[in-house]
Amino acid sequence: MQTMFWISQILNPSSPARYRWAISTTFLFVVCLLWPAQLSAQSTPPTPAPLAPANTLVVVARGHGSVLWSPDSSEAVAQIAPGARLVASKQSTDGQWLYVTTGDNVTGWAAAADLIIFRRLDLPSEDVVITAASPTPQPVATPASTVTESTTTDTAIATADAAPLTAAPGMTGDVPTGSVRSTTRLNVRSGPGLTHAVIGKAEPGQQLIILARNADQSWLEVQLSDTPNTVGWVAAQYIESSAALNMLAISARADAAPSQPIVATSVPAAAATSAPAAPAQTTAATGLTGKLVFQTSFGGPIYLYELASGALRQLTTGFDPALSPNGQQVAFTRGGGDNGVYLINVDGSNEHKIFGDRELLRSPKWSPDGKWIVFSRGDEFEPCFVYEDNGRCYREPLFPGGNAFDNPESKNHIEKLARVDVNGGNYRDIATMEQAVAPDWNSNGIVYQSNTGLQITADEANATNRELYFEIQRQYHQDPDWQPGGGRVVFQQKQGSHWQLFGINPDGNGLAALTRPVTALVYTMPSSVAPAWSPNGQSIVFLSNRTDANDAGPWRLWVMNADGSNQHPLPVNIPLDYSYVNEQVVDWGQ
Repeated sequence: MQTMFWISQILNPSSPARYRWAISTTFLFVVCLLWPAQLSAQSTPPTPAPLAPANTLVVVARGHGSVLWSPDSSEAVAQIAPGARLVASKQSTDGQWLYVTTGDNVTGWAAAADLIIFRRLDLPSEDVVITAASPTPQPVATPASTVTESTTTDTAIATADAAPLTAAPGMTGDVPTGSVRSTTRLNVRSGPGLTHAVIGKAEPGQQLIILARNADQSWLEVQLSDTPNTVGWVAAQYIESSAALNMLAISARADAAPSQPIVATSVPAAAATSAPAAPAQTTAATGLTGKLVFQTSFGGPIYLYELASGALRQLTTGFDPALSPNGQQVAFTRGGGDNGVYLINVDGSNEHKIFGDRELLRSPKWSPDGKWIVFSRGDEFEPCFVYEDNGRCYREPLFPGGNAFDNPESKNHIEKLARVDVNGGNYRDIATMEQAVAPDWNSNGIVYQSNTGLQITADEANATNRELYFEIQRQYHQDPDWQPGGGRVVFQQKQGSHWQLFGINPDGNGLAALTRPVTALVYTMPSSVAPAWSPNGQSIVFLSNRTDANDAGPWRLWVMNADGSNQHPLPVNIPLDYSYVNEQVVDWGQ
């Protein structure tokens, strides 16, 4: 009642001005004091981040997470989730390890290369050697809704009674020396990709026995020569192999999701060239029309989904599936020994390779008239100089005559676009900027991703490229998809720790966010990636790991209106994996 009296006096125009002023000032002062306390009492904070005491430093785990080693550095004790905040209190004398504390007060050593460090290290030093790998560490406790397959640690260490592993005859690889890598140990992971846990390190100059590879030859399954029972995966670009990688079989474990244990077998098996016929499943009706074709993982099973009926069945295996304009065929690619661009009918018949004369083929997309297919290829290289401070390749030394660069023995990977007709003939390279990937073909041209942002070109000799969008402070503009009829282009862009979808007009105007986090009060921010337009241009299908609680969880197929409204997951319950390698997960056709 007293409160209502004072408010009435403030609002009463007949009260003396000085009286109203004094009451107003007092009232506002009390509100300013009490309001923050009231909000604090009513709020439920997320999992607390560790506070940084004096002489410590807050760091953040990178996108692939990290492994926490025990204080005595003898065993791995926990898996650190991507994006986790940690407090570092000391460092190893060589600067490669930080002693950290998690939000749950778990302490141990983490590799500095797995952490984002925001300022210069000025921490006490200590001699430390991570002596040996141990059984699979348990994840650091996190809210149940935030644990995802991509952050679950698996093991790739063979048991003592497992059959010995054998490599291709004479197939070995060396970790190079004499470059930026000569002072950095190479991560050995439990699976092919950055989402898999680091289970060990390979020293510069160390020889590895190469057992197998994944489909696109980007990761190699290796056995450490000095520890015969330890098997893991290393990035192929950091290995000097004794023979051509396409001589290797594709590992049967190459497509294992990070949540699935990798079990050693005697000889790596080659990947199947065609998926066996799978029984159709039925999901709930969606109220949408047309077909979706999507991959469950990079190089894994490809499914066909009828939106109207909910029918769902496995079609084949491979990566980057794309439906033809008439909805009757699917284009996709495979790597390794099965390298090529393939076509298959939507009923599963007539699977055949149409083109395989180039290597590292990705992202096939149809021309609007269904007569041509554009794709990316990555089989060209150029020499480069390696800058020791950041490991980047440059065409020429920044400081000629200096010693900051290696001899130009390293190679810089080059990606370009090309097209063929539906029979695999009439090959032609497409005029593009450097590092051209993830194309999409529209009646108004071909939009693609490059190292200078999103660009538009055409299937014409000496075509001129036009910049669609490039923001140097943002970068990471990826996977563009063009609305039918030449409308807006939707793409994904990194926003701090997560990815979101944006739309833009073909003239470069009208940039607008289509997805965004619902709340920041979550342990891990969810992402939205891999967009594709519906044939009528009214809807967008995409991949998101947003949960019902609006934090990060398992990947699911989502759909929304063209303006970003009415976002909701589709009733498809098949586990999906996204590796952040520009994979074209899903496509929508007639």
